[in-house]
Amino acid sequence: MEDIDRNGFWGGCPVVSVDPEIVHGEPVFAGTRMPVEDAVEYYYYYRGEMGMSDEQAVGEILEQYQTIPSAESLRAVLSYESARQKQLQPS
Repeated sequence: MEDIDRNGFWGGCPVVSVDPEIVHGEPVFAGTRMPVEDAVEYYYYYRGEMGMSDEQAVGEILEQYQTIPSAESLRAVLSYESARQKQLQPS
């Protein structure tokens, strides 16, 4: 994933925390040490490589990474990532 003001971007997501003392300042799900970008990468892997539906991919991530607070938190992160990808596309 391209790094365009990554921390500033993720800092606008209410379910994400960016703290230099937690995972070297990587954006994480608030109250956890789970990097949001890991969850995003797993989601695209499960959807693309594994051919899972959206619901299956979200369920698998939540089952494997129980520190993610909720499906709503994961969906908020996925929505923010989608917005970031749109910013990266040339106009």
